[in-house]
Amino acid sequence: MSAPETTPRRRRKPAYRRRLRSRIILSFVLLGFGLTSLFAFATQWTRSRVENALVEDVMNTNIDEYARRYYVDPSRNPDLPFQQIRARVVGPDKFESLKIEQPDWYRLSDGIHRLSGNNPDGTPFVYKLAVRKTTDAWFFLAYDLTRASRGDEQFSRAIFGSVALFSFFSLLVGWWAASRVMSPVTELAQRLRGSGRSAEPEALASYFAEDEVGELAKTLDDLVDWDLLNDGPVCCAVGAVEIESGNFHYFDNRKERLDARHIMASGALPPGLPPVEIDGKLWWDGGLVSNTPLSHVLDTQDAELLVFQVDLFSASAARPKTIMDVIAREKEIRFSSRTRQISDQLVKLRTEREAIRRVLDKLPSALHNDPDVVRLTDMAREFPVNIVQLIYRANAWEGGSRDYEFSARTMAEHWAAGEAAVAETISHSELVAQNILDGKTAAFDLMPR
Repeated sequence: MSAPETTPRRRRKPAYRRRLRSRIILSFVLLGFGLTSLFAFATQWTRSRVENALVEDVMNTNIDEYARRYYVDPSRNPDLPFQQIRARVVGPDKFESLKIEQPDWYRLSDGIHRLSGNNPDGTPFVYKLAVRKTTDAWFFLAYDLTRASRGDEQFSRAIFGSVALFSFFSLLVGWWAASRVMSPVTELAQRLRGSGRSAEPEALASYFAEDEVGELAKTLDDLVDWDLLNDGPVCCAVGAVEIESGNFHYFDNRKERLDARHIMASGALPPGLPPVEIDGKLWWDGGLVSNTPLSHVLDTQDAELLVFQVDLFSASAARPKTIMDVIAREKEIRFSSRTRQISDQLVKLRTEREAIRRVLDKLPSALHNDPDVVRLTDMAREFPVNIVQLIYRANAWEGGSRDYEFSARTMAEHWAAGEAAVAETISHSELVAQNILDGKTAAFDLMPR
């Protein structure tokens, strides 16, 4: 009986904002627009503030001088040295007339005021008015800002044009940078997919948008035989952390079927890669919680094991000399300490269980069926395990981006370093072999430091 045909899941339409390339371009545009706008605002605000302070200082000085000249000779109208400034003095007998002629001036209190309006011919005007009111006379000093206002408008247009120009320039830079950054990823995915062989199982790339991540999903579908992976004799488990709960989980092919989503979730390191959705939940790289699957391997152990544990970060290194050395060393300590701590704890626990088993073997036969002894025997029962550490020793040129920098040169050097590490370990294999024959548990670091 043939299996019923399944309708392939339709791929979601590509959303421009979901593309990695688009996010890089958008980041450059927003950064350029934000910085240019901030600079433009600061420039405009500083210019206006300085101009207003200068104008008000000049007007305060001139109105005081105008009042002083008036009191020296009230019979004549004092002259002003500035063409843009007009002055008026109103005696007590004309206070009420001013209320009719200039009602807005009449209501103003002492100080500097900004007034605007339209002339009879419809042209706009803007001026600042200094007011000094005494019991003997009211003094008004008007400073024409019409020309300055036009200059402000021209300056604002120039500022807005600069913001648009620099935003467009940021778009071009972002476009170029995104092409430089993402073209190797896209090219690598296309070449790998082209060199792979077709797989019969359903393609899982339909779960992803048509972006660079989708390219990698299609590569996995083309290169991996998912039926063989899930039904074959080799155990495969990948770790990921669920974003909302923060819980760590191993996707194990002995408990659930794996596909491209699980593999990609285990490598979705933020913020460079987006989370991967599995059964309605979003998952990130499990390395955020634990950088070694050793605990899962030993928890599910059902036979003697020889474990090769690969660590990309060395616990020991020279003192940092530059800020980039500091960033790199911080990551080495953070990641390697987790691996070393977990490995040390598991080996310590196994050593303690070996001691418990030796004590239990020394008990008289009369106690072998005691419930507590039986329970303790079950708890201490385990298979020996030998752990061989393969630790990557970083090159001098590598910096703080080692946890997400996977260029062609970097990958070639990592492969060469791994080959050398395995060869060096094999040259000392008699130590590991003797420990296996003795049925003991131990951890080995056979690489030269």
